Amino acid sequence: MSPPTAAPTLESSESSLATPAQDKRQSYYERNKVNRQDYQRKYAAAQRSIGRRKISRIDLEQKRMELREEWMCLPGYSNVLPYVNGMKDPERTLIMAMDEHEVLQQCKTLQRAAREFGESASDPRWRLKYADDVRVLLNERLAQAKANLASPIDVPLAQHRRMHTHRRIIAGLHQQIELFSQGLEAVDRASIETGLILNGIRVRKRAFKQLYGF
Repeated sequence: MSPPTAAPTLESSESSLATPAQDKRQSYYERNKVNRQDYQRKYAAAQRSIGRRKISRIDLEQKRMELREEWMCLPGYSNVLPYVNGMKDPERTLIMAMDEHEVLQQCKTLQRAAREFGESASDPRWRLKYADDVRVLLNERLAQAKANLASPIDVPLAQHRRMHTHRRIIAGLHQQIELFSQGLEAVDRASIETGLILNGIRVRKRAFKQLYGF
């Protein structure tokens, strides 16, 4: 496995903005900015309305489903590893949850540092810097996972949990890279539709195996 690539400089981040693919991505989010803001206003209004009156659990979920469906009418985005219904992982242990919380805090620290590379929250340069920094963490964890696969523990349950710990963290880091590379709209949409893997959402194992081999 090749070593992790170094984080790009500000100059390299700026030059990368000139690619046609990234120009297309920026224009895509600019086109859908009004739709997203309209959705967010409706969602916030619905939540305030729900908070002021009694509503059954069925009606509450129906209202939220209507909002999700409206959001889904916007052009698609990529978020391949979490279960689409936001299902929690029944195999996630307390130790896994603690490890993932620590990784998520690392991601938040990297986000704060990466913001120095952008003039505003909408500036894509900081997001690209953040995605590259997270990729370094992912490569480190993937190397550990491959080493553990090559030298498995004799106790099957312990080996299964060890590899599932790697799987969940790698998938969570993959999701961060995937979403932030697309834009903050993708991050907002994923938070509503699925949630973050590092917050306990179940991983699609078949999709993960196609990407990472285990």
